[in-house]
Amino acid sequence: MATTLSLRSDRSRGFTLVELLVVIAIIVLLLGVILTAAKYARGASTATRELSLGRQLVAAYTAYATDNRGLLMPGFYSLNPALPAADEKGKKLTGQTAHRWPWRLAPYLDFQLEGLVQDPFLLEDLRYTSQFSYFVSLYPSLGLNSVFLGGDSSAAGLGHNAAYAALYGKFYLTRLSQAKRPAQLIVFGSARTNAPYEPGAPPIIEGYFKIQPPRMPGSDWNQTWDPAAPASTWGFVSMRLQKRRAAFAFLDGHVGTLDDGEVRDMRRWSDAATGPDWKLGQ
Repeated sequence: MATTLSLRSDRSRGFTLVELLVVIAIIVLLLGVILTAAKYARGASTATRELSLGRQLVAAYTAYATDNRGLLMPGFYSLNPALPAADEKGKKLTGQTAHRWPWRLAPYLDFQLEGLVQDPFLLEDLRYTSQFSYFVSLYPSLGLNSVFLGGDSSAAGLGHNAAYAALYGKFYLTRLSQAKRPAQLIVFGSARTNAPYEPGAPPIIEGYFKIQPPRMPGSDWNQTWDPAAPASTWGFVSMRLQKRRAAFAFLDGHVGTLDDGEVRDMRRWSDAATGPDWKLGQ
C-alpha cells in the first residue's frame, strides 16, 4: 500500500526546474526562428513588390518612347514649349509638377497611382495635402536615371543645355535605338529624399523622382551608404532592401537588385562609360 501511494506521489509532482528551463529555452529558440523567417519573408515581399513596380514602369517608359517616335522621355523638362502633363482628373499641370516625369508617365499606368507611389500609407497621406499632384510628382517610389537617359534640364542634371553639350558632347541618350548596352543601363531604381511634405512628416521619404549617378562633375557619392545621411550623398538611391540592396529596372525591360558595390559601376548609368570609375569629361 505504501509503495502504491509513493508512486502516485511521484507521478503528480509535475515538472522540475531543469525541465521548465529546457522548455522555455526551446520556446525562445522557436520564436527566434519564426521571427527571423517572418522578417525574411517581409523583406522578400518588399523586394518582389519593388521589382514588379520597376517592371511596370520600364514597360510604360518604353511605351512612351514608342508613341513618340522612339524619343526617350526627359526626366525633368523646364524648356519651352512645355511637354503636356495632366493629373488623374484631366487638369493641365504646370511648373515643377509638370516638369517632372511622373504625370507624363501616369497615362501609361492608367492613372493607377500605386504604380508611382507604392507605399499605400504615403499615398493616402498625400491625398490629404493641398498639393497632391505636386507631391506625387516629387515622391514616386522609384527614381529615374534622367542624367543619362532622356536628359534632365535642371541645373544638377546638366541636360538640354548648349554649354554642357559643348563641354561634354552628347552625353545622354535621346532615343531607344541609340543604346548599345540596354541590358546594363539603369532606368529606374529605389529612391529616397530628405524633403518632408509637411511639418511632422518623416524626415526621410522613401521615394524621389530622380536618382543620380555615383560620379558627376563636382560631386561623387559618399564611400558607403548611410540610412541616416542626407539622401543626396548617395545620389538619392535607397539601399532599403535586404542585404543593402536596391531594386532596379533596366532599359531592355528586365529588373533585378544591385548591392552597394555593383550600383557604383558607371557602366550601369551611362552608355558612354568605358569603365566602372568613368566620369564625364574623361
